[in-house]
Amino acid sequence: MWRRPLRRTPAGSAARREPPPSLPLPLPLPSDELFAVLERELLKGPVAHGWPDQTWTLSRINTLIGRRFHKSYTVQGVAALLREHG
Repeated sequence: MWRRPLRRTPAGSAARREPPPSLPLPLPLPSDELFAVLERELLKGPVAHGWPDQTWTLSRINTLIGRRFHKSYTVQGVAALLREHG
């Protein structure tokens, strides 16, 4: 595992606080203004954005964020974003 070599380094305590190299750093959350734009887009409904039914899924919201804001999140990141903003 990645933790073992870090404990042996002289800067082990500082190095352990860094994420392992295989994990991507999280994207910053959008500002309140950008999230308000996302909320307005979500209120239009999935059909307005080209989906055949009125069901929002995390995957669809992720696609909408990519199309509208040119940002790429994981599905888990979208869930965290929505939780963060209530």
